[in-house]
Amino acid sequence: MNNIARRLKEIRLKNHLTQEKFGKLFYISAKTVSNYENNQRTPDIDFLLKICDKFNITLDYFMLNSANENEIAE
Repeated sequence: MNNIARRLKEIRLKNHLTQEKFGKLFYISAKTVSNYENNQRTPDIDFLLKICDKFNITLDYFMLNSANENEIAE
């Protein structure tokens, strides 16, 4: 699982969201969320920026190998 796929799943689970509820927040299907989390599809940058805005995280969080989003902000 690549960083983006792993981070998407971490964010979703941390916020206690099902794939369906997560998808509804961003107007995508649960199947699309599953494809992203299972590294079958890669989300585009616009989608990642929407997630960053919604959950108050940096884009670096998806790209770097830090343990959590707080380590990047420091």
